Amino acid sequence: AMSASEVEDAFMECYGKPAHQLFLDFDPAKPVKSGSIGSVYFAKKPFLEDGREVLKPVVIKVGRHNIDREFAIGKMVLGLAIMSSQYWAPHSKLTPFLRAMQEQVDEFVAGFVEELDFEAEAQNHLRFYERAQGTTHWRVPELYGHSHRILEMEYLSDAASLTRALQRMSKRDRRRFQSQVSERLLYAVLQHVFLYNEIHGDLHPGNVMVGSDGALHLIDWGNVVQLEGKLGPVWNYLVAAALADTSMIAD
Repeated sequence: AMSASEVEDAFMECYGKPAHQLFLDFDPAKPVKSGSIGSVYFAKKPFLEDGREVLKPVVIKVGRHNIDREFAIGKMVLGLAIMSSQYWAPHSKLTPFLRAMQEQVDEFVAGFVEELDFEAEAQNHLRFYERAQGTTHWRVPELYGHSHRILEMEYLSDAASLTRALQRMSKRDRRRFQSQVSERLLYAVLQHVFLYNEIHGDLHPGNVMVGSDGALHLIDWGNVVQLEGKLGPVWNYLVAAALADTSMIAD
């Protein structure tokens, strides 16, 4: 987890104010979740509704400082290791493998660097939030505020991660619930692919929140994949998956 002083520095950098002047019940020393990009916190924030001030729970995502430099150093170290391997075995059968590994490292770092830009993540989030207003099959939490290192968004009080939501179901209800969630998730993915030509780039179970009524909430929009010019391979993949054709899937 980030230290409390790192978190406070982020608020001073982005807003020129400490966190306690903006939120209530915010503890920079107690993140709900921490990852390589940053940490997530719960707090309360005053909002004006019908001329009255009300306190609403919010989720706050705070990005680490200078993490892009860490990735650049890591990429350089891995590149030197791969280069030295090629130097000691220049005619080895490993050469194509090492070259492919370098390309994988470059792509991996590029993906992470993209996620470090919270302003870009906010634009992704807002774009899909607007699209979600036209459907009942999937939702995106409302974004309240954003800066280059801090995102503030709606707290989903009645939702849990996909894995946790399934664990708390009884065996009798789980099959029907799984079917309902699967149908909505498949609808969302196909709608994103073929209607919007872009898709959530990190759609693992932790980023799929499910309400007690089966409502689907997609979160964490730091990585969005553009599909312009890629729909042919995507279509072939879907056909291969539907046909269970492993050779076609591999291609």
